[in-house]
Amino acid sequence: MADRRAEYVKYLASPWWFARRQRRLLSAGNQCEWKRVVYDHPAEGTLYGDRCTVTARLEVHHKTYATLGREADDDLDVLCNAHHIASHLASASCKLCGEPAFYWESDVQDCVDGLIETHGTDFNMDDASWCLPENCGNCGQDWGWKL
Repeated sequence: MADRRAEYVKYLASPWWFARRQRRLLSAGNQCEWKRVVYDHPAEGTLYGDRCTVTARLEVHHKTYATLGREADDDLDVLCNAHHIASHLASASCKLCGEPAFYWESDVQDCVDGLIETHGTDFNMDDASWCLPENCGNCGQDWGWKL
C-alpha cells in the first residue's frame, strides 16, 4: 500500500501528469465541473442544475485509477477543493460490508453545502468526516468508511 502511494505521488510530480493535468484544466475552461443536484429520484434518475462557478484551487480528480498513466478526459474531473472532497464522500463505503454511506447525491450535496457555509470552500477531509453516518445502514457496524 505504501509503495502504491509513493508511486502515485511520484506520478503526480511527473512532467507527463503536469501536461495532462493542464490539458484537462483547459478543456474544462479552468472551472469546476460539479453540477448541483436539482432532483434525485430512484425511478426517474437525477436532474442536474447549474455548474459550480469556482475557478480557484482546482484539482484534477481521478474517477478511476485503472487508467493511471493513460487517462482519457472521461477518466478525470476538474473540481474545486470543496467538490473534490464531495466526490470522495459520494463514493464512501462501509469498510466491513461495502455498503455505500450515501444513497442520494443530494445528501452529499447537503453535507458539502453545510461545510461551505461553515468553512468556506477551504476545508479538508477531516472537516468533512462529520457528514458520514455513525453506523452503516446495512450491517449496523461502526468499522469506519473507506473513502
